[in-house]
Order: sequence, then C-alpha cells, then structure tokens
Amino acid sequence: MHFSEDDLRAALQRRDPGKNFTQRVMAGIEPLAANPRKARTVPPVESGLLPRLLAAPMRWITAGALTVVLLVSGGVLEYSHRHREEQQRIAGERARQDTIFAVEMTGAKLKQVLQRTRQAQQHEAKIRSERL
Repeated sequence: MHFSEDDLRAALQRRDPGKNFTQRVMAGIEPLAANPRKARTVPPVESGLLPRLLAAPMRWITAGALTVVLLVSGGVLEYSHRHREEQQRIAGERARQDTIFAVEMTGAKLKQVLQRTRQAQQHEAKIRSERL
C-alpha cells in the first residue's frame, strides 16, 4: 500500500475529541483513583519477543533454555580447546621424531664419509711407503 504526503497530512490533522471528552477521561480515572491496587494489577500491554520471554510463566523456561545454551557452548569450547591441544602435542611429537631421524641419518652418513676418508688416507700411506 502506498501513502502519499497528502494522506499523511490528513491523518495527522487535529480533530475535535467531542464535547464529553473530559467527562469520559475522568470517568475512566475515578475507579483507578478510588482503588490504587486495582490500577497496579492491570498488566501493561507489551509486544515483542523479549517482553513475552520475560513474562512470569516463561521466565523459568527462558532461564532453563539460556542455561542449556551456555552449558552446551561451554562444552563445545572445552572440546575444541582440548582437541587443538592434542593436535599440537601430536604435531610436536612428530617433529621430534623427524628431528631424531634426521640426526641419526646425518650421523650414519658422516660415519660413512669418515670411514672412506680413513680408507683413502690408509691407501695413500700404503702407496707412499711402497714408493720409498
């Protein structure tokens, strides 16, 4: 539905409330003034989700639902944290094993090089002694 500026202007124009306006208002106020407790028992008209959730019958349901949401969220966060720590521990152990393997391989290769160097030196010494 489309409203024009003229429609808005017409809707917001002043209108005469009628000659008995004051008497009608006072008639509505007098019972409330006579019994102030009665005035407090009339709940205010509230609309929207939050006022409905905080209404007396829904308060416990809302509190329970929020508690469940908080507990589940906490559990998920705890699981996520422990899973991440476990993955880091596994990665660290794998890196440690890889480092040990690399050091062992390097040691084995150095041992081979040292043996070949000694063999070459012994061979040269043997050749020199034969020439003399």
